[in-house]
Amino acid sequence: MERRARPTPRPPNRWPLPVHAVLTVAVLVALVAVNVWFVCSPTYLRLAYGPLRPPDAPLAGPPDWVADAAEATAGYVANRRGREAVALLIDSSSAAVGDSTLADRVPTPAVAAPPPARIGAADAGTATGIVPGRTLFDQAELDHLADVRRIIERLFALGIAALAGLALALAADAATGRRRTRMALVHGGQLAVGLTVLVGVLVAVAWDGLFTAFHMLLFPPGTWQFPSDSRLIQLFPDWFWQSAAAVLAGLLLVEGLVVRRVAGRPRADR
Repeated sequence: MERRARPTPRPPNRWPLPVHAVLTVAVLVALVAVNVWFVCSPTYLRLAYGPLRPPDAPLAGPPDWVADAAEATAGYVANRRGREAVALLIDSSSAAVGDSTLADRVPTPAVAAPPPARIGAADAGTATGIVPGRTLFDQAELDHLADVRRIIERLFALGIAALAGLALALAADAATGRRRTRMALVHGGQLAVGLTVLVGVLVAVAWDGLFTAFHMLLFPPGTWQFPSDSRLIQLFPDWFWQSAAAVLAGLLLVEGLVVRRVAGRPRADR
């Protein structure tokens, strides 16, 4: 009696568990990095200080000055501008309305800028003629912004690495006719959705505690707390961070659902 040949076992349609886990987390990291980049962009900041601003939310100065100062600060922490973009920002109390208020609109001085002064101190830079007004941020605020910049740089680097890893995995699947990365994308989308729901609940019930814990985790003690009259606090108050958190959560939720849905579609040839 003739034996039938055993069917060739199909190769597993998933990467080994360690690779699968790394690719799953890579989906989340890539989405978070892209969304943080958007929140630091001039487009979002114009929305944040325009249509997204609560009607009764105070501003730290004239609307145009606030938008310009916020853009310059976000440009610095997002590594689009140099330190002078924030170190030479002029405070609205000493800048004439309608005049240029950003240091990057002033010719670069031939000498180094002096240390920025606190609001209300003597005019900074008058001895050298660098800035005709008071600088916006003091040294402690500038140091904190430098810490934020370093963290965002690392996040962006991880995001680029995550996208590169996913691209390589997809290319390997395309070369072998397999769909191993598809499951990682599905699970990455699910992870993004689950994390969004968890953080959304925490934000709703314990915003202050979550905000404090986030800063304690990322920044050295004593470097991130400022008085309520600090210009950094006034420029980026609680309502700004709450709006940014809502936008980040909304984007991550939608993106996670889309990634899970698209990656989970059955093959067209089945």
